[in-house]
Amino acid sequence: MICPFRSIEAWLYQNLRAATEICNREHQGAHVTKLQSWEQRRAELDELSAPEEELCLGKVFNLELATSRFPASEAYEVKKSFAESVDRLRGCAALCRALELTRVGAAALPAEESPTDT
Repeated sequence: MICPFRSIEAWLYQNLRAATEICNREHQGAHVTKLQSWEQRRAELDELSAPEEELCLGKVFNLELATSRFPASEAYEVKKSFAESVDRLRGCAALCRALELTRVGAAALPAEESPTDT
């Protein structure tokens, strides 16, 4: 139901804001111009055979790209592999129901008690 790993890595670079921040922070903006050009041509990211080789970031920052305010709406609007995977997952009634139960179940759990000072 999920695309091959190359597509998933291309999805990470949809987080252009975080990629730009990392590039500036870690590599003195070495590929900021390229990242900015992808802002208008996001679909090209899906066409790269090895997206991690296109930038100074490599694979070192994949976790940060995935977890730092990932722009799911923008990635979906590209209408490429991310949108296809989301749509396939949404089409799986059993998965949607299981996820719904975890959300409802989490809301029903009592809040953790805060530790008391002794």
